[in-house]
Amino acid sequence: MNIIIVGAGEIGRHLAGSLSSAAHNIVVIEKDSALAAEIDAQIDVRVMNEDGTSARTLVEANVAECELFLGLTSNNNANMAACSIAKELGAANVICRADPAVQQEEWLFDYKTHFHIDHMFSSERLTALELAKFVRNPGSIMVEEIARGKIELQEVIVSDRFEDEGKTLREANLPSRVRVGSILRDGDAMVPTASERLCKGDLVTLFGDPRQLSDVADRLMRGATKERQLNVVILGGDDYGFTLAQLLESWNCRVRIFEQDPLRCEMLAEQLSDTTVLNADATSLS
Repeated sequence: MNIIIVGAGEIGRHLAGSLSSAAHNIVVIEKDSALAAEIDAQIDVRVMNEDGTSARTLVEANVAECELFLGLTSNNNANMAACSIAKELGAANVICRADPAVQQEEWLFDYKTHFHIDHMFSSERLTALELAKFVRNPGSIMVEEIARGKIELQEVIVSDRFEDEGKTLREANLPSRVRVGSILRDGDAMVPTASERLCKGDLVTLFGDPRQLSDVADRLMRGATKERQLNVVILGGDDYGFTLAQLLESWNCRVRIFEQDPLRCEMLAEQLSDTTVLNADATSLS
């Protein structure tokens, strides 16, 4: 596959290395000469020390034959401009990295359609989603989200404290928006029917509405649903901390953020509705 990557930061560098080792044809466009030289010396890709928003540069990179174009700089405007130009010049699929704030504004303005972008993602939001899944479900073996978080999938082991052990799935009276996808018992996997019974030690795969699913997982693992509020402390109110707090405060979590920058604290306090923001150094014992 012919792939062009604009931006050789941490994300661009990682993808360039991974895709190059998979025998794809990679072109990396990086404006910073030091970064470009570093990538050129370390990874088997074609490196161009140019501006990725330049149509001339993209033509020289053979963008018309590009099957996948990735705008991965830390600058929203540069990524959207590069992706938009690449699409107009013939790139088959373009993917754009954006700040969480841009994704949050998609209900107000359709950036993807306007700039002819196939997919937009926020590295901060993806990271926060992964953290939030395991903060909310610390006992689960595996947690995945599909359909943009509308459906969650979890793997849990049935505890000997599960009050409905021995009952059929129909008798267990699970919520209407939660399903048992599979049961692994003594090395044998099965797709259960409503008459199947849950036994302690079963590895159960659940899927459904995230809020209902969390309670069902707790019933299976602990014998009861969670009642206490989860206390979460986040050190640092940058985009990662801010996005994680947004995701957690809508759940049964008491969230506090430590941030040293007073101006950043004001912004956090204005935009977070149910999070305590502390203008303090979290490394200080006092």
